[in-house]
Amino acid sequence: MPLAIQPTNETNEMRKSVTGCLEITEKEDKYYAFVDGCYVSAAVLEEFGFDEDCEVSAEAVCSTDGSWRIYHLERIE
Repeated sequence: MPLAIQPTNETNEMRKSVTGCLEITEKEDKYYAFVDGCYVSAAVLEEFGFDEDCEVSAEAVCSTDGSWRIYHLERIE
């Protein structure tokens, strides 16, 4: 059965794009960061090679507790 794809006005409220300053914090030898209020884990910082504060573009997903978590980072030059 063929599937038809049609544009709609619906949005996915579980993901969003953000830009801003990546602010890296160290606490008890653990690193994490925030961008525009969204959490960035040490694993994501390491995966994308970030080790200092800078301007970034990021993709975030809403977690089950309602907080936003970054899963993709790109440096803004």
